Amino acid sequence: MKDVLGSTFVSVLAAALGLSASSSAQGAGTVRSQQRISINEFGILSFGRAVAAVGDVDGDGTVDLAVGANSDLLTWTARILFMTPAGAIDRMRTIDSTDVGDPPFRELGRSLAALGDLDRDGVPDLAVGDTRRLFPAPVGQVKLVFLLPSGRPRAHATILAERSSAFAFGAAVATLGDLDGDGVVDLAIGDPFDGLVQQDGAVTICFLRQDGSVVRRAFIREGVGGFAGPLPAAPAFGASLACLGDLDGDGRPELAVGAPEDGDDGAVWLLSLNTDGTVHAQRRLGRPGPPPFTRGNRFGTSVAALGDVDGNGVVDLAVGAPREDLVPFSNRPVGAVHVLLLASDGSLLAARKIGFGSGGFVGLLQPRSYFGTALAAHGDRDGDGVVDLLVGAVGTDARKGSVYELALHGLATLDFETRDDLVTPLVNGQDLSSPPEFGRSLTLTSQGANLGAAVFDSTPGGPNDPSQDRDLLVGKGHVLVLQNSLAPTQATAGIFDRPNDDQDGGRFTFAFPSARRLLSVDLIDIDAGANQASQVVLFDALGRARVYTVPPGWTEDRLNDGGPGWRRLDLTTLAPQAGFAGTALAAEDAGFAAGAVVRLEVQLGSSGAIDTLRWDPTP
Repeated sequence: MKDVLGSTFVSVLAAALGLSASSSAQGAGTVRSQQRISINEFGILSFGRAVAAVGDVDGDGTVDLAVGANSDLLTWTARILFMTPAGAIDRMRTIDSTDVGDPPFRELGRSLAALGDLDRDGVPDLAVGDTRRLFPAPVGQVKLVFLLPSGRPRAHATILAERSSAFAFGAAVATLGDLDGDGVVDLAIGDPFDGLVQQDGAVTICFLRQDGSVVRRAFIREGVGGFAGPLPAAPAFGASLACLGDLDGDGRPELAVGAPEDGDDGAVWLLSLNTDGTVHAQRRLGRPGPPPFTRGNRFGTSVAALGDVDGNGVVDLAVGAPREDLVPFSNRPVGAVHVLLLASDGSLLAARKIGFGSGGFVGLLQPRSYFGTALAAHGDRDGDGVVDLLVGAVGTDARKGSVYELALHGLATLDFETRDDLVTPLVNGQDLSSPPEFGRSLTLTSQGANLGAAVFDSTPGGPNDPSQDRDLLVGKGHVLVLQNSLAPTQATAGIFDRPNDDQDGGRFTFAFPSARRLLSVDLIDIDAGANQASQVVLFDALGRARVYTVPPGWTEDRLNDGGPGWRRLDLTTLAPQAGFAGTALAAEDAGFAAGAVVRLEVQLGSSGAIDTLRWDPTP
């Protein structure tokens, strides 16, 4: 797909949202600023071969990183990097094989994934892949490392391969969220060389307990677990993994699986997963753009979910191609990253290439930099509401390696799945009425006869089904409710035992530290049964207001027998907006500055919820 198509798409998107040509939508997925992270340590090799944003390990308010590296040709380690707010390394803690009860000479840190706080001790945890387990069998494993605030492992659990042909089990690892609805995150583990003969590659879905042990597994490879392929011989399917959440709103998450030897340049497969870990649907994405000069770019070596950078309501995907862009006359690759802007069905709307001289990247990459070896979403370090991207380049600095932090242009999305660092997960029932969950890009407060803001898991068949209000079960992951004052108990501090919305309604207030152009907000359960009307009010810096009045029944899906429904309210227009019943109307004060909003108030007349607040962070 050529760049002209991408430009056309974002122009149409900008027009649909009422944005100017200078909006962040215009360059969504390109680099706004960058910073290089490296360590000066004797004997270090391939720093950046794996990378993950772990979360705030030491509790200082800054997201910390995990990076894989070699201390020598035989010793592989994972490093916990404690970061400063400016993005520099404050200190470092090495995790080696002895920390997790293994003999030396393992490929520990071949892959990394943030687990959130799996054991619920207040400190985020880490999954670490180890593809070189020589005894008792030459198969891989994954270590689940429960961290202390110092970065030292407090405990660990081991997930062993069950198949003797799982030679590279653990080469990739990704958290899936709570796939089976038992309240514990689940894990996908890749093995790109699985198979005694063909070595087609495979993915294992592991359903976890809170202590890291495995309840059961599901196995995916060509012809198994609902995955039809087809794959060529030795495609390296499972070389990389990333969970994209629910792209199409059908209640099933999508898993991106890299296959860098699938075809001339590599591919990524998008697998829609059932709750039992089998594949419901699939789509193949090849390398975008015109054909390169040579084959073997290894597109799909790494993948990372970026969140919704273009503002169309769908999570976007970064894909590494570390052998792309050969240096003329040397046949030595520099590497590149492709940002894929996706539609809800997983198809490609547009693409941005980031590399030497491309996509706003200005770093000086050397031959055999292998830029794009590893990828991870960093969250939002600069507080603009747009996810940042970490890129491993293992061949820089004479193979010492480095990691690039890229701040991307894009539109901001707050979907209540994570804190506003866009890394630390929120859990069902989490009380948001006080910091530190929000405060980087906005301040959230609430008023009324309720217990304050809280997160509600809206998954049908999930932890809140049956709910006292089934209209909240809309399958949008976490939504924001005003917690019912009749259900105040918190057996675990900060987590409501039975989250639900309050029938008395109330008000949410979002205050921004600087002027923003608000784009949209999703409203849920504005139904006719309670005869509830609601208002959404935008205030500019001078106190002038734009008011949207939302009538009863606006989200009540009468085509589904009045069942659960939601509607997106466009905050860029004064035009009437039709709902399932009635029409939302807008009016504004004279001189209201739509591009300089500093406060948003959502007044719920009765029960209800909101989700997915979007804005343009460009001043």
